[in-house]
Amino acid sequence: MKKKLLALGLTAVLSFSLSACGTTNPELSKFKTEIQTMCDNISALDNKINNIDPSSANATKDMLEYMDDLDMLFARFAEVDFPEEFDYLEPLTKEGSDYMKEAVKYYKDAFADGEYNQYSAEYAQANYERAYKRIKIIVSMVKGESTTE
Repeated sequence: MKKKLLALGLTAVLSFSLSACGTTNPELSKFKTEIQTMCDNISALDNKINNIDPSSANATKDMLEYMDDLDMLFARFAEVDFPEEFDYLEPLTKEGSDYMKEAVKYYKDAFADGEYNQYSAEYAQANYERAYKRIKIIVSMVKGESTTE
C-alpha cells in the first residue's frame, strides 16, 4: 500500500513538473498555430464551396477550382512536420491528402463533358468526407480531446 501511494505521489509530482509550470514549448506553439492556420484555410474554402449558387452558370467551374485549392491545402498539410509527441498522427495527413486527391479526381469526372455522373459524384463525396474525418481526428488529438473515430 505504501509503495502504491509513493508511486502515485511520484507520478503526480512528475506530471506537474512536466507541465512546465506555465512555460510553453515554442516548437509546439508553432505547430499548433500552423495546424490552426491550415484548418482556417480549409474551413474558408469549405464555406466557399457550400455557398456556391447551384443555379449560377459558373457553379461547376467554381466548385472544381475550389476543390483544386482544397487538394493543394491537404497536400501541404501532409507535409507538415509534426513534433515528436504527435508523430503518430502524420500518417493521417497523408491519408487525408490521398482521399482529397481522389475526391477531386472523381468530382472532375462527375462533371466531365457537361454531363453529370452520379456514381462518380457519390464516390467523390465519400472520399471528401474521409479526408475531412482525418483532419477532425488530428485536430481533436492535438487539442487533447478524446475521439472515438
